[in-house]
Amino acid sequence: MTSYELFIAGQCANSLVALHNLQEVLERLPPGAVELTVTDVLSEPLKALDAGVLITPALLCRDHGKTRMLVGSMNTRERLVAWLKSGGPTMNDDGV
Repeated sequence: MTSYELFIAGQCANSLVALHNLQEVLERLPPGAVELTVTDVLSEPLKALDAGVLITPALLCRDHGKTRMLVGSMNTRERLVAWLKSGGPTMNDDGV
């Protein structure tokens, strides 16, 4: 099973958009295919630091011993889908 952890900053607009878009994308997958954990860095700052998260929103993907991170704006479902499908390296706000 693929495990995702979304790090957000409270009720910040970018965090809420990221959560909403990620939930919509993951709802399309078969039940039980993925696990999503949401961590609020304002409540659990040490957990974020331990994961190497310094910017929110940040999405960690853990799959078969491999960890990837998407950092920054997740304002389009298309960007999330492309990243989830890519299996590629970390990207910043510019998609680089």
